[in-house]
Amino acid sequence: MNTILHQIVQTSPELAKLTRAMYLRDLDAWITFAGEDPTGWTRYKAQEFYGSLLERMQPQSANRLMASLKYASSWLAKKENDPALDFAVVQMADGKSKADRRALDQEDALKLLATCATDSPIDLRDRALIVMGLETGMRRMSLIGVRIDTIKMSRDGYPVAPVPIKGGGDELFAVPLSDAVMIAIEPWRQWLRNRKVTKGPLFRSLARKMDGRGKLMYTVGENPLSESAIYKIVTQRAKTAGLEHVHPHIFRHTFITWRMQGGMQPYQVAAITGHKIANITGMGALGGYVDVSRVGQEARQTTPLWLSKLIGRRS
Repeated sequence: MNTILHQIVQTSPELAKLTRAMYLRDLDAWITFAGEDPTGWTRYKAQEFYGSLLERMQPQSANRLMASLKYASSWLAKKENDPALDFAVVQMADGKSKADRRALDQEDALKLLATCATDSPIDLRDRALIVMGLETGMRRMSLIGVRIDTIKMSRDGYPVAPVPIKGGGDELFAVPLSDAVMIAIEPWRQWLRNRKVTKGPLFRSLARKMDGRGKLMYTVGENPLSESAIYKIVTQRAKTAGLEHVHPHIFRHTFITWRMQGGMQPYQVAAITGHKIANITGMGALGGYVDVSRVGQEARQTTPLWLSKLIGRRS
């Protein structure tokens, strides 16, 4: 990337080589979130970006990343002699605790799903997105990577979705999909098929407009939803449901909590979430002897009964 912010960091004489490289990587994350158009670099957007960082990293790590953005934005304001351009001014966490890691309970999950209970395309898409999050614990980067045409049967006979995962580089991780997921995404996939959309991202943008007869029409975009779009969908649905502190990453906390409460073993959780076995609590030396690719069948069948029944009623 080569925005004016990158140029400021690249030409700064006071930054050490390693610091400069780190700042540039941090700026890449900001531009991916906020876009390359400087008109979108606002304090509101910076606060939203910071909130998204707190979903997936310790406050001290998020604060360090924001320091890179603060450095570039303050120099941009000086360069242009315009204090308003110093946009990276956010309310920071104290760095002493992890962002809210609670899981949704059954009542909260039902309230959230109730906000997308109709057969409108937007509700079909958002319901599929929420159920997939609850049933796989996927991060937003993985949800973005789910493709219509690559959901397939595994060698052991159950559906999987190859997606990118954090720390996985270019290699895709095959996430086992439960029956509840397959039931929830089918109405959305059928809506897409009716519009001859059979390849590409599963979760994508929708635009609404009125036709000449006053009928509401929907058009579907070609690109996947962005991470910020998924964040907005989930937080707005939560607000409608009267829920606080609900964000996309809470699906990951919820999935792991529900599965572990249901008696699933840590290596089975890893078969779906993509966690490294060495980092799963309680595995000990056993980790090196478990082939997580072969335990997805059992792991995917432990959907909470209430959720399975709820989704099944819509099939």
